[in-house]
Amino acid sequence: GTSARAVKIVEGGELLLGGKVSSSDHTVNEKTFEFLRGMFGGPLPRNSMSMVIADPIDGCSPLTNSEAVTDKIAIVVRGQCMFTNKGTNVERAGALGMVVINRDTLDITRMWAGEREMRTITIPSVMISKANGDILETALNAGTVNGSLNLATGTFTGNLVPGIQHIND
Repeated sequence: GTSARAVKIVEGGELLLGGKVSSSDHTVNEKTFEFLRGMFGGPLPRNSMSMVIADPIDGCSPLTNSEAVTDKIAIVVRGQCMFTNKGTNVERAGALGMVVINRDTLDITRMWAGEREMRTITIPSVMISKANGDILETALNAGTVNGSLNLATGTFTGNLVPGIQHIND
């Protein structure tokens, strides 16, 4: 298994969800999820934004719900294509940010990008764990969810896979 390790603050942070978020054991008004920033994408937005699930949810082909994701944070799931394909499709659809739910493993990993994609994808792109993604998806299916991506203020202790994840399959 992987053990938790501290990461430089610039790599990670917290996704703060406003509004009511229900989980199996309790309901809270605000919830924070740890995330890891990708090696591509611009600075994190300073304000809270609406979140919308991308269609297709894997983000591997041009989004068919670009009207819904425009000026919002698009939620996609890991798998089927490279992270940078997702980032490109989400940005072209007009979204201002991308959250990738890691359904593959329990960890969150640093999303890799080649030199060219590092320059061409300008929206902030982060990954959250499957457990947190499930809570986020449930909240989104129940109604409108606003969230903000904040840099971590202390040591980040998420369950991380050391090294870089090259291909997203």
